[in-house]
Order: sequence, then structure tokens, then C-alpha cells
Amino acid sequence: MAQHSLSIDEGPSEGSSGGVKVSRVEAPDERFDRLWARWCDRCPILRKRDRAYLTWRFHSIPGMAYTTLAAESSRGIEGYAVFKIDTFKGFRTGVLVDLFPADAEPEVVDALLAGMESRLREFEVEMAMAYLCGRHARHLRRHRYIKLPQRLKGSRWFVGAPSSIEPRRPFIADMDNWYLTYGDTDFF
Repeated sequence: MAQHSLSIDEGPSEGSSGGVKVSRVEAPDERFDRLWARWCDRCPILRKRDRAYLTWRFHSIPGMAYTTLAAESSRGIEGYAVFKIDTFKGFRTGVLVDLFPADAEPEVVDALLAGMESRLREFEVEMAMAYLCGRHARHLRRHRYIKLPQRLKGSRWFVGAPSSIEPRRPFIADMDNWYLTYGDTDFF
């Protein structure tokens, strides 16, 4: 999983993109279940991301303030982003913790990133960070995020598995089969 960073002063401005409108969501609803149903089989190793999971993970944790943005078109919700504001190395930092779906259309990801960056500027955040799998690297680069050197990232992350998976090791070891974000970890 790669960690990228962006100076917020340089980010693109908020706006709709390709007929996609971004809005803040107070609580996930049935639209998120439909989004999950449309995308759940696109990646072999993927944590469930339906309304119940999103509510549990991001909207019911006391003392944690996450913001969920939904990208919507005439067809319904096309994707979402979840972020929080934190401090990293002394900087007020926006942390993108989840972005779904993995293979969303570029205008959906662009609209979500622009919406997040606009809101972070409102809160005078100095930089944004994203912990996402490689599937989003091209979108992050387009928004001028840079990959951080290892010495700034902190700890490396590892995935453990029992020895009984040995026959499937090549499948499991192939990161293209995974979709992971910071929200999939217990490191908050």
C-alpha cells in the first residue's frame, strides 16, 4: 500500500466533474448497499463495504470525526471517499482513509479528491495524505500527490496468513488481487 502526500495550497478547486456531483453524507444509506452490490466482485480480495460496515467503521466511533463524501450521477452513487483531519509530523493533515470503488471512472475519483481537498482548505489543513493500494496511484499523481519516501512513512505494513494457505500463496502474494486502504487496518 502506498502513502502519498499533497500540499493543500496546490490542490485543484472543488467542482463537479463529468456530470458527477460530490456531497457530504451524514450516514450511509441504502444507496451504499447498491454501490457495494455493483462493485463487490471486481477485486478478488476486498473487505465488504456496505452501509452496515461503513456505519460501524466510520460513523459510530466516539471521539473520531470522519467525513464521508459521495460522488453521485444520474445513475446514483458512483463512489465515495472517507477522510479525517489529524496531525502528521507537526502538520495539520487531511488523511484519506477510504476511496471506493477501486476501478471507478476517473471523473468519479477526480470529483471525490477535489471535493475532499476543497473541504480540507476550508479547515486550513496544510497537507493531505492517502494510504491506498496502487490502483489509485494514477489519480493521486493527477492531483499532484507525491509518493513519500520510506523514512517519512513510519512503519511498514505486513499481512499475516496461516501456513495452510501455501497452495494459494502466489495468488495471495499478488498485490493486484488486493484492494486495501487505511480504513481496512486497525491502525487509527
